[in-house]
Amino acid sequence: MTSDAHLLLRRIRYLLSFFVVGLVVSGLTAFPIKTEADLLNVHLGRGSSFANTWPAMADWISRVHAGVP
Repeated sequence: MTSDAHLLLRRIRYLLSFFVVGLVVSGLTAFPIKTEADLLNVHLGRGSSFANTWPAMADWISRVHAGVP
């Protein structure tokens, strides 16, 4: 192989590794969605002090929380 081919192969491996790491990170952040939705609803949902300031957002957060199984 020429040095250009080695350089191209190295770049492809780097990009594939970066893509795989990105997929792993995005998958890991999806696991705690129930816990995150619970915390968000407690602090920013209906019945919180935030609901007095921004009621439409508090309603939406509570709706999303109800939709997460």
